[in-house]
Amino acid sequence: MNIFKKRLIIISIIVFLVVAGIIFIQITDKKIVEEITETRTLSDCEEIMDEYYRNYCYLDLAVLKKNLFICDKITDQDYKENCYSDIAIVQKDLSICDNLTDQTKRDHCYGYIAIAQGDLSICDKITREYYKAYCYQDIAILENNLSICDKLTDGKNNCYSIIASDQGDLSICDKIMDQDYKDSCYLWIAKDTKDLSICEKITNQDDKDYCYLGVTETKKDLFICDKIIDQENKNSCYLGIAKGEKDVSICDKVIDQKDVDLCYAYIAKAKEDLSICEEIMDEYYKNYCYRSIAIFENNLSICDKTKSQDNTNDCYRNIAISQGDLSICDKITNQDYKDSCYQLVTEAKEDLSVCDDIIDEQYRNYCYRDLAVFKNNLSICDKIINQNDKDTCYTDLAKSQYDLCICDKIKNQDHKDSCYEYLQGDILYSNIYFHNFNRYFKFP
Repeated sequence: MNIFKKRLIIISIIVFLVVAGIIFIQITDKKIVEEITETRTLSDCEEIMDEYYRNYCYLDLAVLKKNLFICDKITDQDYKENCYSDIAIVQKDLSICDNLTDQTKRDHCYGYIAIAQGDLSICDKITREYYKAYCYQDIAILENNLSICDKLTDGKNNCYSIIASDQGDLSICDKIMDQDYKDSCYLWIAKDTKDLSICEKITNQDDKDYCYLGVTETKKDLFICDKIIDQENKNSCYLGIAKGEKDVSICDKVIDQKDVDLCYAYIAKAKEDLSICEEIMDEYYKNYCYRSIAIFENNLSICDKTKSQDNTNDCYRNIAISQGDLSICDKITNQDYKDSCYQLVTEAKEDLSVCDDIIDEQYRNYCYRDLAVFKNNLSICDKIINQNDKDTCYTDLAKSQYDLCICDKIKNQDHKDSCYEYLQGDILYSNIYFHNFNRYFKFP
């Protein structure tokens, strides 16, 4: 063996060991961060080689232990500031907020503590007027205190509107100067109280129509629908009452024929009455009506009433899935529908052998992939011949199990990198950091 080949082999071995080492470190680091508990110590974080995971470990542990000194170990300044801010909020310690260098983080820190303590004087420490106004508004709303709303320049109308809605107090709506906010205030109280007379106080016609529509959700009064000007909202009003009362005669008040047909189909299904389907004008909606009742009743004979073969096939497929009966799939004439039927019934039955019988390779691979993820069984992915589909199976399984080792089985380098990136980034941040944030920060 010549010297060039020897060097190439040595280099290949070194590269392999380095890559394998990096993967091992990443997996180990991820495991340490995920397993942070009250019993974890600072030394556990210090053992982490990867800076990204080490910083998250420090941040998570610092907040868990309420220890600022651990925050000081974080190398990324943005994460360090988050660490200080989180502890300040947990401990309701304004002095920590005072030392934050990032103005936005400092304002948010003040805001969290101000709202948690209901202390307007802390809101006054916020430099940005926009955030300060929201701080005042949130405390006013939490305390149902109109006098705090009066202190606002911007947001006063919204503050009144929310408190009025919470208290169901129209007199508060009357204090609002802006007509749009005032109409909105009347609208929400009318919907909550189902009081038609309040709708009459609204000046904007669209809001008034919407108010009428909201009141009919409980009153079921056609007279209210007649008061609506906008035809689309009027139709919605009639349809809502027709469906609620299961009365096809009300469907006929609707102008749009498509909506009339849909109204008939809904009531036919609700009453399980095939004769109503016969009254539908449009063939498409008539077929939809038959199919809906057939699936609802698990009745194959009704599927045969549809005039569209696609509807019939889809009807068979849905009933096959519902009953977990593969023999029904055999009634399907279209091969794509049939293979899809086998796949979906297999998933419902968790029967791998049925995947093997699917003729279309794509549906067969889908079947293997979905069953592999459902059963958390890597060996099922190995049954897929197409490499791209196999890589997709590995990727989906890796994400479902949060397992970087499965990413390593992916052949396509771009897909493999994407798999690692997904598991190392968003999943870790959302599942660990925000989960713990919600666990730590319990405001009164």
